Amino acid sequence: MGQYQLSSVGTTEEQQNLIWNGVQRIRYSPTRHVRGRVDDPDTCISSTSRTELEKCVCVGDYMIQDENCIPQNQCSCFAADKGTVLMNGESYVNSGCTRRSNCSNNQLIEEESYHCSDDATCDVRDGVRRCYCIDGYEGDGVTCTRKAVPKDCQELYVDGSSDGVYTIYPDGWPSGIQVYCEMEVTEEDGR
Repeated sequence: MGQYQLSSVGTTEEQQNLIWNGVQRIRYSPTRHVRGRVDDPDTCISSTSRTELEKCVCVGDYMIQDENCIPQNQCSCFAADKGTVLMNGESYVNSGCTRRSNCSNNQLIEEESYHCSDDATCDVRDGVRRCYCIDGYEGDGVTCTRKAVPKDCQELYVDGSSDGVYTIYPDGWPSGIQVYCEMEVTEEDGR
């Protein structure tokens, strides 16, 4: 007995507009008049990246290259951890932020030495996973430096701040502390 796999190629209102065109490929046409051929030389694309009304779609783990459906792991910038092909200029960081893959000139470049700074965390923000510097630090997440932060209330006073609670970073303290800084000049202070 053979093995079968069912794959979704999306939804369409009229199933008769799907035309099987080979083992792994189908063509969708809203008019059912299919003409031309799939032609995207030197590029692996998924069916969702095509915008024409009439398109060829590779099913399962296949992608279009030239007019053929090929296994996606044979595409130039296939990121196995992500399970997709990266576009030229796109990068991907694995779930532990220990490796970054970049697609450059349709070649996948793996940075195996990628890791977060001690002052960063691996996180997903706005759909992008990478190393992000923690509060009080700035940088690309791989290298984080402490932001210019006040050491004491005097530095805040010079900057023109008003009375209030501030976080200061005194020399020798590993993290900031919250203090109330009184900034207004009074006769009692002699300032």
